[in-house]
Amino acid sequence: MKKTLSVLALFLAALFVLPAAADGLLPVARRETNLASPLAIVRELTGEDAYRAVLGGGDAPAIILVDAADVSDFGEFFAACETAVTIPNVRVTTEDQVAALADAADAAGFRDLSVISGDPALLSLARERSKMTRTGLEVTLPSAAITSKEANETRLAVRSAPATFCVIGPETATPENVRALQSLALAVWVRLDSVDPSGILAAVASGCNGIIGEDDREIAGVINRFCDGGTLARTPLFIGHRGYESRAPENTIAAFRYALDNGADIFEIDVDITKDGEVVVMHDGSIGRTTDYDGPLSIGEMTLEEIKSYNIVSGMYYPGEYKVGQVTDLKAPTLREVFELLAGYPGRRVFIELKGSSSECVAEVARLVREYDIEDQVDVISFNGDLLREMVKETNLPGMSTGYLGGAESIASAHEHTLKELYDALSAAQGVSGTVNYSSVSTYRFMEAANDRGMTVWPWTYGRYTNDAAFFYGAAGITTSDVGWAADMFRSVSADDVTVGVGRKVEAAATAVTYRGESIPVPAGKISVKIVNGDAITTGNGRITGVAEGAATVLFSVSAKTADGSDYKLVTRPVTVTVTADGPGVDPSEPEIDPVDPVPVRPEGRSFSSPTSTATTSI
Repeated sequence: MKKTLSVLALFLAALFVLPAAADGLLPVARRETNLASPLAIVRELTGEDAYRAVLGGGDAPAIILVDAADVSDFGEFFAACETAVTIPNVRVTTEDQVAALADAADAAGFRDLSVISGDPALLSLARERSKMTRTGLEVTLPSAAITSKEANETRLAVRSAPATFCVIGPETATPENVRALQSLALAVWVRLDSVDPSGILAAVASGCNGIIGEDDREIAGVINRFCDGGTLARTPLFIGHRGYESRAPENTIAAFRYALDNGADIFEIDVDITKDGEVVVMHDGSIGRTTDYDGPLSIGEMTLEEIKSYNIVSGMYYPGEYKVGQVTDLKAPTLREVFELLAGYPGRRVFIELKGSSSECVAEVARLVREYDIEDQVDVISFNGDLLREMVKETNLPGMSTGYLGGAESIASAHEHTLKELYDALSAAQGVSGTVNYSSVSTYRFMEAANDRGMTVWPWTYGRYTNDAAFFYGAAGITTSDVGWAADMFRSVSADDVTVGVGRKVEAAATAVTYRGESIPVPAGKISVKIVNGDAITTGNGRITGVAEGAATVLFSVSAKTADGSDYKLVTRPVTVTVTADGPGVDPSEPEIDPVDPVPVRPEGRSFSSPTSTATTSI
């Protein structure tokens, strides 16, 4: 790839310690913010003069969005992006634009590119030209509170395109909507109508993966003014590896129930098919390791009745329940039994890992998903790309989210090595229309590079002593053997609008929801209040005082800790405060409430360094 950096760009590259591009990926210098979970901030540019001026200046954005119709020469455009070290996103509306874009990218060897469109057919053409091209579908959600089925309809449209992220408007970018889409393995970008601080903060609080706006500097500036250091705009989903395998024997109904009752958003299972065509949950190709069977037959050589005649053997010591090597009363479950369990946990989901190489297993899994009408609670993962392709055929489950399991040769630590690992992961995963579900490469640097591009990554497998580090990586979901570790941690916070009287004060009130699903009132002393706009109030020490009739907007920030004691903060959506002459409250002369905790500081090694992954090598 041609390297033609200007003197100014060379200075910036040195300033940000940016190496040369690796395999077509750009080492971007993103806008730094106080957010602990990296967020793609995309500057939208209108007209050729606008992008030429921005890319030719000394402070180019890390990532931009332009309309293909505004680009007269894609070759020059890619050269300008490379010089500025800026990742381009291009919105396309015609097949000719897709062809011109792909031809220029091929000629330049440029691969760090996203294509966005409201037309799935155009995204399909873009992906056909290059499996490296990241694709995003512009969608309109039906409401600010979509149902699980509606979230799945969006997923089907996006993944069928094929695309791995969607772009939505600010009016439907609620935390509930964004989380519902993300739990179906979609990245979510929010396109702002303006750079109004309230709108920016609402997008941040939604937990989205990317924000599109007309000024990336203003967006970053608003985030830094109102979000304290250590703020997690997006908490990761927690995925119970083979259930809650540190609490009950792996891949059993008991392990799955423990996972769901102790904070798992999702649990992961392994499936294979028996001789008589029943889908059974088992990690290995035979039942010998996990049951009291000691024969030579594989799962495919046994009937379900034969498998059910054996009992699960405890592989660990579970206090109060099982000893190591104890033959339990548990049986290997069927996929039917798993789906029946899920029926009692609406909104929770299962990752089904396809084992072996059986297309019959794929077809039967798809049939059972349709029979139980449970598509909105299922994602499919595998090390076998052929099985993933099989799953999304028209005869099975087209539009199903698939995740390609893999790993790197070594942990990526140097920046240029990180980019190569990301390139390899994208090539492998998007080659089978899957997301990146990798182990080993899951260092903070790798996650940072993926998040800078608005991607999702789903690393595995962590445990009690590594969950804390992984929590701050910015992963979409963390697969862990100790999913209950996060059960009592704050996953999200919310607050209602406030009314206060002139000359009166009220305490800030917020509600935290834990991973276990419990709602907990947050003491005012744990809430920091910042005025976003309006002069009708003053704030301090978790209280709001009305000073004049009118309205104001504030942001509540809540202090929290991980199970290991690391500090983080969560923010609510902007809160509207209405001040009226006869509004509620107490006299301001009443005693102060306790002061808020100090601003949390991200633990060393989990913020701007690269913690070493200790992920296991088997999922």
